[in-house]
Amino acid sequence: MRAGFLLVLGACRINFDPGLDDAGDGPIATITFGERPTSQRKAVTRDASLSEMDPTINFGRADDLSISQFTANREHALVRFDVSSLPATSQVVGARLHLRLLDYGDEMPGPVEVRVMRESWMEGTGNDDPATDGASWNTRDGVQPWSTPGGTASGPLVTAASNGGELVIELPASLVETWVSMAVANDGLMITAATAQTHYHFHAGNSAQNASARPELAIDIAQ
Repeated sequence: MRAGFLLVLGACRINFDPGLDDAGDGPIATITFGERPTSQRKAVTRDASLSEMDPTINFGRADDLSISQFTANREHALVRFDVSSLPATSQVVGARLHLRLLDYGDEMPGPVEVRVMRESWMEGTGNDDPATDGASWNTRDGVQPWSTPGGTASGPLVTAASNGGELVIELPASLVETWVSMAVANDGLMITAATAQTHYHFHAGNSAQNASARPELAIDIAQ
């Protein structure tokens, strides 16, 4: 079994060839969104970390996305992909979020949760700088406060358990299809630590350390 994260919700379908859709009615095509060299749709990623310990700091241009769950500090990672290049009538039959671990030597294994963002936010241009133009723990754009400090999001959507390496989480096709059809606002996702003492870093969309490890969203479309 390849190194990665063990998915609690559903089975991962990674880089599979076009075949029949889930209903068996016809072929599917997989389209990838992100800033990896192999991503098919680029200049589509927005991401940032939010730090409770540094509530006014923006990390929009940092190399990493950090999540943690400590008594003195929680960190949440936000990521959004612009999928508006897909026809609004596209039938989404599958979707997977890809994140790659960035080892800074202080990681602490534990389960990870993905939540749906409920308010819009700006990535910002800071790298451990005061949030004048982007999201921080306190604000979603450097000015407007979050309804909930640390980012306004849904309850847990998907939970994954660490096994090292790449995090691949299958997202509900129905959620991604609402983004594609613009039935609801696409404010992206929040990645959080599910339990105390969990801490990870993931490569961000502008990671200079490994472009092939940047976040990516793969969407399966019925043809």
